[in-house]
Amino acid sequence: MRKVPTPLRHLIRTTFLIAVFVHNQGCAPLLAIGSAVGFGVSYYSNNVAERTFTAELPRVWDATLGALDEMAIAVVEKDRRDSQGEIQASTEELKIGIDFTATTPMTTRVKVNAAKPNLLRDLATATEIMDRISSQLGKEQARGTVQVSRVAATVATRQAPPTNAASDPEAGPSPGRAVGFVLIRVSAANIRIAASRDSKVLAILRRGAKLEKIADAPGWVKVRLSSGAEGFIAQRLVHDLEEPSPPALEIKKVTLSPIPVAENPGSR
Repeated sequence: MRKVPTPLRHLIRTTFLIAVFVHNQGCAPLLAIGSAVGFGVSYYSNNVAERTFTAELPRVWDATLGALDEMAIAVVEKDRRDSQGEIQASTEELKIGIDFTATTPMTTRVKVNAAKPNLLRDLATATEIMDRISSQLGKEQARGTVQVSRVAATVATRQAPPTNAASDPEAGPSPGRAVGFVLIRVSAANIRIAASRDSKVLAILRRGAKLEKIADAPGWVKVRLSSGAEGFIAQRLVHDLEEPSPPALEIKKVTLSPIPVAENPGSR
């Protein structure tokens, strides 16, 4: 049996490795149907996931940060402008780049590139991030629908004829007053000026801090600090706290004994 010359063996081996690399990195476009919530259709090229969402860039940006937080992927750097944005994230094995482009005021194109150290790309992780973004947008839409229903009910209540709050046990609290209390359930939580992850941090509170609850917002709770300042905290960081009812008064029955009256000897 003839031996293959060494240069030819090296050529065959190199050709095989190039073929494997092209297979993993090759440009084979694949069309996939979007998720059930209907936020877009995904395309895959060079093992990079790409999707156009029917949502404004700020909404998609917040949904992406929520998806990365849900997947425990650390955000290394982020930069957002009017019509574009970029998020750099990482895990122990991946470097993830996410690019945003506002194609119209109501649509945003997102491209996710999850790269491994050996220059190969992880399409499975990129696809999962896309699905989580879509899921976050669906949750936000559902919360918005509930909030719109609450606002409509509030408007209808305000337009109704005034009633005597003292005689109506169903009357709601006065505007601007606390409707309850919430308790921080994580080690540390940011209180922000507005209901957005990009807004300025007003204060940082520790686990167990009790706050007055003023109102609900989609994914957020408006609270009042002990200083009187008002801000917003993410809904997932707190839980509602019911105030204990005051103890009932104990009424004891007291029996009074008659007081003896001395007789007057002169009256006999």
